[in-house]
Amino acid sequence: MRVGLLYQRAGTGVEVTAAVEQIVAADRLGFDSVWLEDRRGEEGAFGSLPVALAALARRTRGIRLGAFTVAALDHPARTAEDFAVVDLVSSGRLDFGVSVGSRAEDFRAHGVPFEERGARLREALEIVLAAWAFDEFSYGGRYYRFPAHVASGSGLARRRLGREPRAPQWERGPETPDFLTVTPKPLQEPRPPVWVLAEDEGWVVFAAERGHSVVLPPADPERLAAAAEIYDDALARAGRARSEVELAVIVELPLAAGRVAPDTVERLHRIHGATGANHVVWRVPHPGTDPVELEAALRQFAAEVQPLLQA
Repeated sequence: MRVGLLYQRAGTGVEVTAAVEQIVAADRLGFDSVWLEDRRGEEGAFGSLPVALAALARRTRGIRLGAFTVAALDHPARTAEDFAVVDLVSSGRLDFGVSVGSRAEDFRAHGVPFEERGARLREALEIVLAAWAFDEFSYGGRYYRFPAHVASGSGLARRRLGREPRAPQWERGPETPDFLTVTPKPLQEPRPPVWVLAEDEGWVVFAAERGHSVVLPPADPERLAAAAEIYDDALARAGRARSEVELAVIVELPLAAGRVAPDTVERLHRIHGATGANHVVWRVPHPGTDPVELEAALRQFAAEVQPLLQA
């Protein structure tokens, strides 16, 4: 199993620096991924996740960089641009994660109806993937239109330019063209992997039907096994296989005196046996845990636990 770290908050002041240094240390220790969670509006949140990931890209070498962004709160064309930059500056280490969001106050602050969050996420993700894949495209959805004059409900239209000479948009005159290009494009081909943070069964099925990897929140092994079965069944109905995607589980590991609990390996093997998960994501207790103790636990996990997960 691969092992990732999840940071929900950066903290304030020196806590931000401590989080960065822990992630840099995790990169040296051989952890496979780090994830930041979109918790805008909360004290100590990371703020702009693409900015944070781009900064981490310059300090790390091998660890993959992921974020669970609440895509319904931002314009998807900007989301595509920002995360493409992260993929470029990290030399292709971006894992693009999305979350439907659960804090109604965040949606109120952005003027987005909370009850529309699921439908908006579906449209936003479709636009992000089109922006990464196509030379020029247009999209007319219920909630997003790109360009703005495209008719609502017209759906996705795209065209590849091939070898035809292309005039930049700013040289085409005063009128907005019917197809637009979003740049830059990400480095990874055909695109960065998409991960869906599945808060309920519906998002598990959504991820499977579209060939996206899925991340399950913490739960007992029986509930995780049921979610994994739903994912596998939906993959099969869509004509897909588990080998095409990844299933990750978020775990919380208690610490004591700079060490994880003695039964950690057994516990993670039990999760793997119940779900077939090939990725566990440790929700790091930061801020709130002494940085020295947390870094000691990272070193101990890398030296004593991680090798047994790979055996």
